[in-house]
Order: sequence, then C-alpha cells, then structure tokens
Amino acid sequence: MHLLGKSKCRLISSDSEASLSFAVSQLLALRLCSITSSKFSNKETSVVVNESVRGANVFVFQNQCKPANDSLMEILSVIQTCMLCSADRITAILPYMPYTSLHHAQQRSVNLQLIVKLLRKAGASQIITLEMDTFDAQCRLELPVENLTITDELCSWFRNNFSNLTEHCFVSLQKAEHSSAQNLANSLGCGFAVFQTNFLDGESDLKNNSSDEIQLVRCIEGKTAVLVEGVSDDGYGLCMAAKSILEMGAKAIYAVVIHGTFTYDGLHRLSDSPITRIVTTNSVDQSENLQICPKLQCLDVSIHFASAIARIHNNSISEDPAGGCDDATPLSGDNVT
Repeated sequence: MHLLGKSKCRLISSDSEASLSFAVSQLLALRLCSITSSKFSNKETSVVVNESVRGANVFVFQNQCKPANDSLMEILSVIQTCMLCSADRITAILPYMPYTSLHHAQQRSVNLQLIVKLLRKAGASQIITLEMDTFDAQCRLELPVENLTITDELCSWFRNNFSNLTEHCFVSLQKAEHSSAQNLANSLGCGFAVFQTNFLDGESDLKNNSSDEIQLVRCIEGKTAVLVEGVSDDGYGLCMAAKSILEMGAKAIYAVVIHGTFTYDGLHRLSDSPITRIVTTNSVDQSENLQICPKLQCLDVSIHFASAIARIHNNSISEDPAGGCDDATPLSGDNVT
C-alpha cells in the first residue's frame, strides 16, 4: 500500500503489541512510533512521545477498551502531546468507540457527544472508527467521522462457510444494529427479523409483545438464525436471544459481534450457550479470548484501517506542494512529558 511522503506520516499506538495496529503498520510498511505510557502513584496518566511528530500527519490508535476511562484518557493525552509538538494533522483511530454499548439511546448520544468534543479539544481533526452507526448529526458537526464497514468481509465468511444461505435469517438484537443486520440480509439474499429485548440489571428479557413474537417465529422456524450485535461484553443478550429463538423452532444459531469487548464470565457464558459459532473482529484484541472460547472466530479488519490512513494521508500530501518530498532533513526530537 503506497504512502506519499512517508517521512511525514506517523502511526502511534497505545499498545504496540495489539494485533490490529501492528497489522496496519505492516500493511503500510510504517514503523509504529515509540511512546511511553505510565501512571503516577495517584493513578493519573502520563504519556511521553519518544519521537518527533513536528509537521507530520499523525494517526493515533487506541486498541484497548478496558478499562474504558483509562484508555480514553490515554488517547486524549497522546493527541494533545502531538498537538503541542506541532503535528500538522492528528487523526484519532478508535476501532471501538467507548460508551457505545449503553442500551439507553439518549444516554449513549450524550456520552458520544462528550467524547467527540474532548477529542476535538485535545487536537484531533478527524475520527476513524468501525461500524458505529450511533453517531448522530451533532457528533459529526464536532469532527468529521469516517465510519468503516465490513459488510463485504462478513458476506464472504458466510458464503465460504454455507452452501445454501436461503435458509438463513439475520436477527437484529438492538435498534442500533438494525442497519447492520439488514445490510447483511440484503447482500446475501436472506431473511431479516428483529428480536426485541428489554435490558434490565445486565440481563435481557423478551418483551411481552405477542404480535412481534409471532412474526419472529414465522421468520425463524426451521431456519438458521444469525444474531447480530454491535457490542457484546457479558453475553447476556446473545445467550437469552439464542435460547428463546431456539425454542421458536430455529435449527441452528450463529452470532456476529462487531466489537467483542468480552468479559471472562461472558466468554464462558457464550461457550455454554446454544450458539454454534460467534464471528467477531480484531477491533478489540481477541488473542486471549480465542483461547478461552472455542466458539469464537476473529476476522482481520486491518486492511480497512490501512486503506483509510493511506487515503487521508495521500490526500493531505497532495494538497501540500512540498508534501511529497521524502528527502527532507530528519526532524529533531520534540519529546513532551
């Protein structure tokens, strides 16, 4: 993948060992910049950027999702450090956006707006994320958002693993995931249904709505159900839906989870569930989770982020008459603590 003016592009990751940022750096043939992240005795975050970013296009990855508040503070610190070091442009890359798993739409919108405002104030000029349809117009007014999609990869996985997809029905578990499930169903020529849930105290229960339940039974009976959820941590929603849909006559249950922020208990809960296979992505590092839950399968989405970085960087370089020169004098260190 070709980068114009590679000497003016910097890729920074909060965790250099994370599979996604490392894979992206390999695709771009770009070394991850060295940073040092630590905590003071009072648990406040300290970030040091160990390389010069003066005049560069900086792309800051945040791979971690737990604990969410620490991860968010870390990327804000890195972005502001780069801004103070005179970076030309800073793009925040959050494959998984924290606080999007809240089940109350109004509260989720308020938190997202706050996070986007903080990123802008810290110095970010753009956000790259993955399959986050929850961004409302107000968030997009604060910062440009590039929302990457992986519908093609998911469609390829199902075509490669099933010979007859007419017997499949994609089931959306939450209102925010309706578009993802419906896009998959339309692309593969499958059925589409909505499983209405009410989340209370971390668990989900089927609403007492007989007409919706009857309609769902007609869609599911005798078919393979594919549950689609954007974010899953404790697995309660998936397990409850799988159990109920199996009782409605489905012959098999599969699941698609875009962002698997799985807890240890959640992974064991999913392992014991009637779900045959859970397809997720490496938007959140799954290396340890794959060893705990044998039903888990991870799709690599690094090519999407590498393409987005190359496109944004090359466009900005093209707009700068001197930007394409790779023989510029190396910049001296601008470390900031």
